[in-house]
This record gives sequence, structure tokens and C-alpha cells, in this order.
Amino acid sequence: MRMNLRRKSILAAVALTVLAAPIASTAREDRDDVTTYRARLTGFGEVPPKLANGQGRFTGALSADGASISWTLTWSDLTTPAQAAHIHFGQPQNTGSVVVFFCGGGGRPACPDGPGHSGSVSGTWTAVDILPVPSQNVAAGDFAGFVRILRVHLGYANIHTTVFPAGEIRGQVSHERDRDDDD
Repeated sequence: MRMNLRRKSILAAVALTVLAAPIASTAREDRDDVTTYRARLTGFGEVPPKLANGQGRFTGALSADGASISWTLTWSDLTTPAQAAHIHFGQPQNTGSVVVFFCGGGGRPACPDGPGHSGSVSGTWTAVDILPVPSQNVAAGDFAGFVRILRVHLGYANIHTTVFPAGEIRGQVSHERDRDDDD
């Protein structure tokens, strides 16, 4: 009798596990993973650092299919109008080559200039926006490679001005993977 009760308990546990697994799996599949990117740009992030009042913010989100990033870049208090803004491939405290533009080059419009030398641009990057960087083994159009650069924190956002043509404000891009659990 004891063996029968134990066997029934085990069978019930197995049955419950088998029935619950598809439900748990479906619940996991219904959640969207969202990868977001951020950078806070200041003169202190530049190489060498700059004692400048300018500041900026970059935010971006990777599309669900991994084929594009929708982004916004804002800035204020630059010394002169922004001439170009882009993401470089480089480690913190080092410089690297431009991989993609926000404005002022790479087929993008000129950077806007508002009061206090401020501005904001938004857009979407896809493979056609990725520039070749042969010295760093980045091929033109290598969007997956660009995402890898951002994932390992080797991209930095940079805004250049006429006073600081090598860059006035800069910030290393970080990423975060969020779960959309609003069900």
C-alpha cells in the first residue's frame, strides 16, 4: 500500500510538471526582450578631458528583429554649434574610428543649433548606415558587428564643435536588456 501511494505521488508530480511546462514556456515567449543603449556625454569623457559646460544624452533601442536601432541624441551648452555627432569604436580613455553618424556627416543632415548651442536629433540606424573601418575590421554595412561593439561597451558617442574639433563632449555607450512584463 505504501509503495502504491508513493508511486501515485511521483506520477502526479510528473504529470503536473508535464502539463505546466508548456504554459510556463508560452508565458516566457510572450515577453519581449528590449535592449536599450545609453550614454551621458560630458567634456570629462573626452580624451584628453575638456573643462566644458556642454552635456548630452544618447538613448537607443534595438528592434525586435535586431536589424535596426531607433535613437535620440540631445545636447546643450556647447561652446559653438555642433559640427558632427557620431559613434566611434573605441575603449574608454582611447580614441577610435567613426562607425555611424547621428548628424553632420555619413549622409545625415547637418546638426541643428538651438539656443545655447543646444540641439536634438532622432533617427534609426540600419546596415546601410554602418561605415567601414578596415583598421578595426568593421565592414561597411556590418550592423551585427556594430551591435556587438555596443554590447561590449566599446562604442562612444561624441559631439564635435569648431572650438573642439576632436570632440567637445563624449560618453561611453552602455546597454541594458529589459523584460517587458506589462502583461
